[in-house]
Formats: sequence, structure tokens, C-alpha cells
Amino acid sequence: MSEVEEEIEIEEEEEVEILNRVVFTHSDYHVEGWDGFEFPVVEIEGKKYLDPDLITRTTPASKGANKLTLSTKQALEKYGDETPPVRVYADPKRVIQDLVALNPEIKINYSDSEEKLFAQVVLEMSNIWNGKYRTMKGNPTPRDMQKRVGSSWNTVKQYLHVAEVAGLFNPFTRGKPTRKPRTLTKDEKEAQEDMDEFLDTKVVQQWIKKNETASQPKNQDALYQAMRLMNVSPDRLYEMAQGDNVQSMEDIGELMERGRFKDLRSAENILPKSAMVTRKGKDWQLPSELMTGDKHTRGAWYWNQFGLEGKPKVWYYKTKDANPDEYKNKLWSLREWAISPDAPEIKGKVQEVSYKNQAGKWKKAKVFYGKARQLSEKSIEAGDENVLYNFVGVLRQFLETHGMSFGKVDEDSIWAQVVNPPRDATIHLTIDQLENMKNCLNKGKEDGTTEVIDYHNYETPKEKVLKFKDEEEAKSYWHDAYFYFLLALELGFRQEEAFTIVGEKTKEVDEKDKTGKSGVIEFPNGDMKVQIYTRKGERGKKGQKIHGGFILSDETKQLIKDRMEQIKIGKESKDPKKYGTVKIHDNKPYRENSLIGASGKYTELGTLDYPATLMKKDKDKRTVKAVGGNRKKVMAILRHCYRESGLEDDYFYLHTLHSLRHMFAQYWLELSEYNYSFVAKLGHWKTESIVKSVYGKDLGSRIMDQMRDFATKDPFKKLHENKLKREQEPSRAEQLAIKNLGYGDEEELEREDERLRQKIFFEGGDYYDVRLPEDERVIIHYEVGTDLGVKDKSKSNPMKKFILYKKETAQDKTSTDDIAEGK
Repeated sequence: MSEVEEEIEIEEEEEVEILNRVVFTHSDYHVEGWDGFEFPVVEIEGKKYLDPDLITRTTPASKGANKLTLSTKQALEKYGDETPPVRVYADPKRVIQDLVALNPEIKINYSDSEEKLFAQVVLEMSNIWNGKYRTMKGNPTPRDMQKRVGSSWNTVKQYLHVAEVAGLFNPFTRGKPTRKPRTLTKDEKEAQEDMDEFLDTKVVQQWIKKNETASQPKNQDALYQAMRLMNVSPDRLYEMAQGDNVQSMEDIGELMERGRFKDLRSAENILPKSAMVTRKGKDWQLPSELMTGDKHTRGAWYWNQFGLEGKPKVWYYKTKDANPDEYKNKLWSLREWAISPDAPEIKGKVQEVSYKNQAGKWKKAKVFYGKARQLSEKSIEAGDENVLYNFVGVLRQFLETHGMSFGKVDEDSIWAQVVNPPRDATIHLTIDQLENMKNCLNKGKEDGTTEVIDYHNYETPKEKVLKFKDEEEAKSYWHDAYFYFLLALELGFRQEEAFTIVGEKTKEVDEKDKTGKSGVIEFPNGDMKVQIYTRKGERGKKGQKIHGGFILSDETKQLIKDRMEQIKIGKESKDPKKYGTVKIHDNKPYRENSLIGASGKYTELGTLDYPATLMKKDKDKRTVKAVGGNRKKVMAILRHCYRESGLEDDYFYLHTLHSLRHMFAQYWLELSEYNYSFVAKLGHWKTESIVKSVYGKDLGSRIMDQMRDFATKDPFKKLHENKLKREQEPSRAEQLAIKNLGYGDEEELEREDERLRQKIFFEGGDYYDVRLPEDERVIIHYEVGTDLGVKDKSKSNPMKKFILYKKETAQDKTSTDDIAEGK
């Protein structure tokens, strides 16, 4: 028998017969486009299995309790052909009986075939996982599932793996019931296909893989829009980036400046005049079904004019005698589109719409359909170019990924990315308004005001008044809002940081220590510090950095102590809920009772130290979960008090919680006489320029006061006094040496600098200016052998006393402990 014939015979011996199928034809949580699934069943050594070519029961160990498995293909690649298949057998005495006993809603016919019983168990495991019968908060954990079905997690995850491969549910939405996706229009499908095709481009995929922020949908959409406006494909832009760097910048910049995007609006696709109606006493309004938003909607409410209620979805006559061909065949440049409220939506299409005319009859028309620009009136008046800034940012990132470099460019260049100063830098509130805020919140807390008038803005109250069921409930929310306000003035926190502060004692850690926990630190001398989970810049990371702030106000200190005492009593009580405390959560002692409000009132239990947002690739991880309804009540109370305090700027009402960070900045700027550096440190801003440009520009009157303070009545007398002080004090270099390095004079600084240079020559390492404070040093790493001007390079030089740096060896150490510690 030949070798080939022998191989054929072996294949025939291992061939298995397909006996039946496991069929799934229904699921409440299927992925889009799912129309049922069948698994062939094979018999191996007298037992039935799902076809191992389609699925195995290999579930590799993975991070994150909720991650199910690798795909079959990944599992086979990782573990080879020995991965065992899934048995088509659900033991009625164990798996099924326990499942039904714990979930009486489930009905199973025990007389069904093994294949049908198996299919029913898989489906019901999937339903429970997705919360069909009794919704579990958040994504269910393995422990949750074990309790719900009566089987071990190792058993459960096999069924869930089959369910996932069969398409019974979307793994990214598991634990959350999903609605059947709406049917997309032809134009919407085309737009989605265009975007998908764009993202699948090789050069775009490379950009996404090499840049963490490129995985964010908003940045992908910005790049897509920019290329549409430039009328250039990703591949063509890639080719242009491969040429001469200077010429490429010029050529691509020219594409951004030249009109290349065609406007589709014209008389041929404008909404008929007969469609315009009178609404709420106002003439010449679009039918409500062709609008989004209402009279409280902010932004450019239609193309070319402010004041129309809501945002239009269609191209229409702005006035009875408006020119419908105003934009016919117009070509928009990227720059012009970015700054214009008149620009059409990039994904806009000509399509048929239905509307109810003045006579109340339904009509149809083929019109240009697309969203109006969302630029605020004030931003347009100020000539803001932040949309352009965002476009330029993603384009530069894409081009740098593919070899281009920009460096410093002229401010007038389109590549400059000069962002506009934020408008809110000009927002100032008086000391009286700040005090009025405190008094308003305190009064509500003391009185237990049960009805709160909420506001869209200073002029317009919301339609619905916030009502609390009784005085007790009202007092609890007013107390929390007051506590939030006082803490904000001390700590300057961000929204998600505030609602996740822990009200229990914790250990003080360095701000870079990611093992640290939020909580309160009380010092022997009576001082108090609160540690907070930092979330900005920590996307997708559990165990974020910690930052802390000292509490100065005696009133705020007392509120913190009261809450800590409440938590302590709650933990000792048989009824911890009465004290807003949780003793046990997820079968473990709970150590993250919240500082603001009862635990679980504003943030779901067990999520306080999770990140606020995740990167796209991290969708299977947990995030902090807000209890939105309760948070909205606190925001309504704050907006009510903004109105009572006479705060007219829309910013306070549109950014209810973040406005308190502005109050914090201005509060301490006033107290510190506009010491920007101090306030930057206090509020954990990276630079004092951020505080200047964003949170409070100095007023002219303040400058005059400072000039008087600095100059005194006799400026020249003060200058002479300053001169005498300088003569009696050490030089700046000496001061820095004493402060940072422990050296006494310039000679020691020079010696330390020489040590650094020698260390780099003999061993490699970091170099920096030893004369500068640590936070001002620019550190550059050099490889071994780099000569930065070493005076003595010879190891064999007999005058070894001139070699300031000596590389340590094991022989130089007195013990292994010294070696380990680097002594």
C-alpha cells in the first residue's frame, strides 16, 4: 500500500456521520440580521457532539470575569486540533431540574430529543444572562449566574459560548435587553456602507492601531468627514504623504482650502412653501415632524438664521421670498464648511419625506434631508474655529502615522491648530452671587423644600416642576446638593470624581500610586484630606490614579465627619440601609460607601473605582455606573439656585456640575489674589495657563490693586530694599541647589553635572539641567558611550580621583540586600 493510500484509509476510518442538528430559530437578543442557526451533530465513540469544526468547549483563561471565550478559530490556532467539542447532552437530573427549579418561568419538555433539550438549555441560559426574567444590575457576574441557574460557572460558560457563536445575543450588550434594530432607509444604509468601507481601508486601520484616540468613534467620524470635504480617498492621502514633506504639507493644505465638496441643495429638492405651518403662534415654521428639539434647543437652529424653534431636518424656504438656489452647485472647502452655520450635512441625501401641511393633511416630497449645523450663535459671532481645529488634529495624526512630520508651523498656516480661547474664560460671578448660592442651598436643606423650579436657562423654566414625595426625601437631596457645593469649593472635582468619593478612612498614597483608594484621611493635628479617583486621562483603566485635596472649612469637615460616623454606625447596625450604608456586596465586605449621599444613591454599588469611559476595544470591561435619575435631581436643585442667585450665563445651566469647577477656580483666585500657579496646583491643572485662559481672566481692577501692592507709595524705595535683600541672599542657582539637591554652591552643581555626564558615558542614562527644579527639567535619555563633554574618559587613568562617577559592581556591595536596593 502506498503512503498516499494509507493516509486516505486513515481519513475514512475517522470520518463521522452527521446524525442530527441542534437548531436555534428564536432569540430576544439576537444580533442584527440573525435568522436562525443550525449546528450539525456528529457521533464520536458513541456520544453526540456539536461539529468540532464549528465549535469546541475550549474556554481559555481570560481577564475579566464576564469574558466568555475566544472564537473557535482563535481557540484552534492557540490550542491546536486537540480542543474537545461540546457534548449535546443536558443532564435532566442536574442541569435542567436546577434550571427550572430556580426559574419557574422556564418550561421544558423532558420528552424532547437530546438535541432539542440541549438547544432549550442553551437558549434559556442566554436569556437569563441577558436579564429576560429578572434583570440583574449591570452585567451579571459568574457568581450571579451560578445562583440563577444552579450550575457551576464552568458549565454555564460552555452553554453561553454556544449561544454566542450561534448569534443568540450580542456579546457587547449582554446583560442588557436590546430592542430589535430599526430598519434603515436606503440612504442610511448607503451612508453606513460608505463609513464601513472607509474604516476597512488598510491605511485607516493602521492609523487606528497606532493611535489610542483613533479608536474613538468621534475621531474616526471626524477623519471621515474631513476626507469627504477634501474629496480625497484614504489611499490617495496616504500617497501624498509619501512625497517631499514640505511639498506634501503644501499640497494637502491646498486641498483643505479649495472648494471641493458639492452642496446638493437647490430649488429641485427644497420643501414646498405650502408645507410651512403656524406653530405655537409663530408663522413660517417647519412641521414638527421635520424638526428636532424644541424652543429650548441651543445652537444654529436652521441654515442661515437663528430663532427658529428646533433644528430642521430638511432644506426649506427660510422666508417666503428666499432664493432656493442659493447654494446650487456650490463647492465647500474644509475650512469654509468648518466655520459656517450654512453648511450642509456631509452625509445629507435627497430623499422622500412625509409631513403634515397647514391644512393638516399628510403630504410627501422629495427633499434634501440632513442635520443643520450645531454651531452656537456666540461661537459664530466670535469667529471660533474649533471644528476646523478638530479636523486638522485628526488629519495630522493620520498623516504622521504614515510618515509625515509637522513640527512647529506658522500660526497663519491651516496646519497650525490654534484653538480658540474658551468663551467660558470670560464668565465671572460676583462674591455676592457665590454667597447667594450657598445660602439658597442651605435654606432648602433646612426647610426641606419639596418643590423645585428647574430651568433650561436664566429666562426659561422647565415645563415640569421637580417634586419630592415628602419633606424627609427633600431634605436628603438638598443636603446632598449643599454638601456637593461645599466640597466643590474645597476640591474642585469633576462630576464623576465627586459622585465616587468614598466616605471611609483610607491610607494616604502618592498620586502616581494606582493601588491607592479614595477616602478620607484625618491627621493628628486636626487637618483633613480627601482622596479622589482621578478619571480624566485615565480612559479604560481600573484603579485610576489618586489625587487628594485638603479640607479647610470647619463646616465641610463636620459634614464629612458626620457621614463617616453614619457609615460606622450603619456597619454595626442590623439595618445598615437606614444609615445609607452597605455592609456586604457581592458576598464581600463593602469598603466603598459613598461620601455624598447614601451608598448606591448616585453611583451603582461596586463601580466607584471603575473608569468613566472605555476605549472601543475595551467594551467587555466595566465602567462606573451612574444612577442618572437621582443625579438629575441634584442638578435641578443647583440650577434652581443658579437662577435664584442671578447667574444669567447659559453656561451654568448647560454645564450644571462642571460650572462648580469654575466657581472653585474663581473662589480661590479671589482668595489668593489671583495666584494662578497656586490655584493650578490646588485644582490639579497641568499648567497655570489653563487656569488663566479657561477658568478666570484677571479683571482690570485686580491688576490695579496688584500694581498698588507691588509699588507701594514709594516705588524707588521698594526697589532699593529689594536690591539689598538680593545682595544678602544666595544666588538663584544656590537656592535651587540647597532646595533640590542638598548642595551649597555653584561648584557643587558643576560637580553633580559632571557626574551625570560621566555616568552616561560609562553606563548610559538620563541627562537634565541640575540647576532647574525637578518639575522644570527636560530629561533626555542617552545610550552608553555618549560623550556630553566628559573631562576624564579613561578608566585606566592613574588620576582616578578626577573621575567623579564610578559604576557600582557586585563586589562593591556589602550584601545582596544592598544590591537589590541599589545602594
